[in-house]
Amino acid sequence: MAYLERSSPTLKEALLKIFRAEKPIDIDQHFCEFGSYEYHIKCSVSDPKIVYVSTSTLLQTQGTVMFKEISSHTYDMIKKIAVGVIDIVNPP
Repeated sequence: MAYLERSSPTLKEALLKIFRAEKPIDIDQHFCEFGSYEYHIKCSVSDPKIVYVSTSTLLQTQGTVMFKEISSHTYDMIKKIAVGVIDIVNPP
C-alpha cells in the first residue's frame, strides 16, 4: 500500500501533463516505482474526458511472481477520495 501512503512523482507528472494541456493529447505510458508497483496511464484525443489509470503490485517470493490483491480497506479509501470519478475494475 506504499503507493497510497506516498504519491508517485511520475504518475503526478503524467496526470498534470494531461490536465494542463491546452488541447487533448494521447498518452499510453507504463512505468514502475517504489520497487514493484506498476502503473499504466492512458488517455486519448478521441475521448479526452476519460483517463485510465491502472495500478498493480508484484510480490516476488522464492523465484515465483504472485500478484498481491488490494485490500477492501484500500478500495473503500479510493472510493471515498474520488466519489463519482473513479471506477475500480478487477482484471479478468
